[in-house]
Amino acid sequence: MVDRLSRWLPDLEPPPGGELRLRHALANEHPQRPVLSWAVAGMVMVLVGSIWLIRAGSDISGSLHRELAAAMEPAPEVSVAGMQVTALPSRRPDIRLYLLVEVRPDGD
Repeated sequence: MVDRLSRWLPDLEPPPGGELRLRHALANEHPQRPVLSWAVAGMVMVLVGSIWLIRAGSDISGSLHRELAAAMEPAPEVSVAGMQVTALPSRRPDIRLYLLVEVRPDGD
């Protein structure tokens, strides 16, 4: 396996002074930022997201309540062309049932 790799990937020499520049850059590496700053940033993001969701949720629930209240109002008179419409009782107040019977003009 190593022979195959060396055939396809020959050994390369670094550019002049390249190894020295790399060693110098690695020696002068910036100190890592404390983990605490990442934790604080994460908590701020969660807080902002929570506030946004709560505000958006109140708008959605308000419109949902309005739509449900409109749906629960008594239905206006229902009419269907060529049909006799009779309202039927329902066990659930949010469901309306109607019986439709075809009315034939010739009296059959």
